[in-house]
Amino acid sequence: MREWDIVAQLAFQLQHKNIEGAGDELLLGLVQQAREQEGDKGWHMLSFAARCLEFMVPRPKTLREIVTACIERSLAWGIQHASIRQSGTPVSRSTQRPEELLGDLLYAASENRTIVADSLEKLLIERINNGDEQEALLALEIGMGSHAPLHVGRRDRVPHPELIAFWESASAYIFDACSNRMQVLAQKHIGPSIEGFWLGKVSLSDLVNWHGTDVLFSTYMYSIFQGSGRLGFADAFIHNLILSLFPPEYPYMYQILHQGLKEAGHILLSSAAPWVSKNSLPRQLALDLLLRSKMSHENLPEALNLEADTLFGAFALCAVMFEANEQGEELCQQIKASPIPLLASLGWLLSAHFEPPETVRVQAAMDHCGFTTEQQTFAWRWIRGEVQLVG
Repeated sequence: MREWDIVAQLAFQLQHKNIEGAGDELLLGLVQQAREQEGDKGWHMLSFAARCLEFMVPRPKTLREIVTACIERSLAWGIQHASIRQSGTPVSRSTQRPEELLGDLLYAASENRTIVADSLEKLLIERINNGDEQEALLALEIGMGSHAPLHVGRRDRVPHPELIAFWESASAYIFDACSNRMQVLAQKHIGPSIEGFWLGKVSLSDLVNWHGTDVLFSTYMYSIFQGSGRLGFADAFIHNLILSLFPPEYPYMYQILHQGLKEAGHILLSSAAPWVSKNSLPRQLALDLLLRSKMSHENLPEALNLEADTLFGAFALCAVMFEANEQGEELCQQIKASPIPLLASLGWLLSAHFEPPETVRVQAAMDHCGFTTEQQTFAWRWIRGEVQLVG
């Protein structure tokens, strides 16, 4: 099958090169046939047309027709499977799926990319702003979730940083162009609010005001991109613990996590416990990633000038995650053994919840973190089991 695909691509390429307008006619004819086919055959035709854009540069009209057909088919698929959003009922994985088709589209050659992006932005903005709620949410997932189709499909395709940045810029443009509708959707649905947070358009305070403290620990799974989603703040913090607390390799991610920890500390300290129900937490917390991260990276410097609020936010999120996880005690011990002093101090505070606390050592750890009196009082209550963070 793969061999025939290559032969067909070569034939299209030769016709496009040797006969003026032939490539456009072939692609437009393929799109028209795809629209008349509802099953896998239609998906295959559109996928082939989209993949041709990696080596053919057709007219803008042809590009727009291909983009329109891909978006229409993806949204139609999403509407058919929309019950996932309401019920969480598993849906059998289709042979052809939107993330694979859209991945083919997003990998278009750089000469095609501007027209593809412009067409995609206009189509999605129209659906988000003027479609019914279900269609708007699905269009939003496509517009905000470009990371999903970029990372699936053929193994020989690995997105380079410039390509990722290009489509992230398109996502930000779509969000801004739909800001009024986004505000309405984000207040009702977790997905748009989490997407808005990672774009720097929505604060953690807004998230919690709209959806409660549970949202800090929620990971949003896409309806239209099966098996893909957007990490919630707590999971992203665990995935990037070192990045959250230490000088950054990636300044933007460091900034948003670092500021978020400070804000999360304020929010949680002023919120009644429990902060989250066990049912709201992911079944498999990614805490083992924390162990495989740079817990013992001896070249990392001590973080400088970290505010107590930032460290308390880190402590509060870890306390919730560890309280809810059977590996919590083991994880605490490994953090406590870190050669990085601030991480070791957090480890002492967290591990004290699971064993008789060494009062002097724990108090020294709190002093090292610079916790305020209010923060220390709360931390001691949790350590002594006087408050449960997970209901």
